[in-house]
Amino acid sequence: MKKLVFVMSLASALIFSGCDNENTVNPTVTLGSATITGTVYAELDNNNAVSEKAPSGTKVYVIVNTKDFVLNPTGGTYAKKYYEGTIDANGKYSITIETGNKTMTVTVVPADFTASVLVGPSTSEIQNFIGNNASDNVDVFANGTFILDLTY
Repeated sequence: MKKLVFVMSLASALIFSGCDNENTVNPTVTLGSATITGTVYAELDNNNAVSEKAPSGTKVYVIVNTKDFVLNPTGGTYAKKYYEGTIDANGKYSITIETGNKTMTVTVVPADFTASVLVGPSTSEIQNFIGNNASDNVDVFANGTFILDLTY
């Protein structure tokens, strides 16, 4: 009986250790990473000719279509994957994302915010800044660093 159990165990180990992933229709994708950095600007003072930095603490999102992680995508719907970063005191953000084996186009969108804007020498008003108006796309690939500045 012990010999039978030993032989069965050995046979199982040999059978399963010889399996390879021969999925040529949709092979496994090797994931890498890319970093997207930049500065976010907003016109907070209409009395000068330059845009100011967006407020610190404002979120910035990177949207990735998971279809880009598939080597041979088929029809159907693929989910979006979201990455989040925060604007620092200098108006800068940095977000590291996963990438697939090929160049991917991702969308970078700053969050909406409301701020007091100087519209005259001593006059201000509350304005809403809409992130979708400042969004932009950037092409990324594994092991790269990419700069994308945004302006509301």
